[in-house]
Amino acid sequence: MRVVDISNIAKGSFNLVHKKVGVLLHDTGFMRYRKLTCENFYHWWYEAEDPLKARKNLFTYDWADMDLTVKFDFLLSLAKHHSQKESIYKIINNSLNLLAAGQDGINVITGRRCYDEVWEKYYGRGKPEARQPELF
Repeated sequence: MRVVDISNIAKGSFNLVHKKVGVLLHDTGFMRYRKLTCENFYHWWYEAEDPLKARKNLFTYDWADMDLTVKFDFLLSLAKHHSQKESIYKIINNSLNLLAAGQDGINVITGRRCYDEVWEKYYGRGKPEARQPELF
């Protein structure tokens, strides 16, 4: 599972992407499975009549049933900062941390937006500086 899979999904080249990537992107909120119901919640990627008889590593869902979410566009925008052969887990981790930091507001110690600080940490390429926090 590599960063190139994200751009292949955006282009619609689903035959180049393993279906485990779709399951990972669904579980992290970057894609949505249209046919998800209460009955198939724990075994939706099997799509078998009897989930107990389905083989564990058999993924049979169709890519046409997967919808891209708004978070996927953000993930795609971060792909240009990563190597195409890099692990997909790194870009997913960075994007989820950036999305969470966008909701955190302003850091009271530094006076900067938390999003800007996390962006600087991952993609700023600047020299990190140590700072001693002050209580009062």
